[in-house]
Amino acid sequence: MIPAILLQVAALPPPTDEALRLDIGIRFDIDLSHFDGGRLADQGLEFDDGFTLRRGRVDARPHWGERFSGRGHWDVADGNVELKDGWLQYEWVPDGRVRLGLFREPMGLEALTSSRYVTFVERSAPTNAFTPGRNTGALVADTFGGGRCTWALGAFAIHTLLGTDQAISRLRGHVYAFRGAKLVPTFHPAFLLRSPERKRDVWEDMKTVRALLESR
Repeated sequence: MIPAILLQVAALPPPTDEALRLDIGIRFDIDLSHFDGGRLADQGLEFDDGFTLRRGRVDARPHWGERFSGRGHWDVADGNVELKDGWLQYEWVPDGRVRLGLFREPMGLEALTSSRYVTFVERSAPTNAFTPGRNTGALVADTFGGGRCTWALGAFAIHTLLGTDQAISRLRGHVYAFRGAKLVPTFHPAFLLRSPERKRDVWEDMKTVRALLESR
């Protein structure tokens, strides 16, 4: 994987404390392969050289003064555009922050490390299997020990409303009572872009919602 282009654009001149600034980042991950015949050809093995654009990333980071910031992060792959991150943040101290929106839950060092800096082409299977990934919610975080340690607390969507840590795949398909109303969990649209085969599940959930509305 070769991060071929990384473009950083900032407004000029340098902003004052109250100015609005927008940083734009563009990145392409490219896979290249070349095989030298040699011993492989002698063994009857043939491989083709190749070039693949693995993904493109567009990153927009607005800043309002010194304390307010945000992020919009889009992934472009296989002809699809997916919103990866979309959040607003307030920093009440230099390293302390409150964040609202769609972002990675604060679990797993490898999961929280940008794909530009992981050791291998993709994150490991255990990380993908056991970390919650991106979800919509709220986060409070700060550092201590001279910046060497970090703590973070978050509350995310359905887990907060129902007071459970069960996976959304187990929660959907059921109707829950919530403060006198009916709650029908379903998958996030970003998940459907990655797993279009689950659209039928969401359709069934929407039929449940319609039936509940019609029964009122």
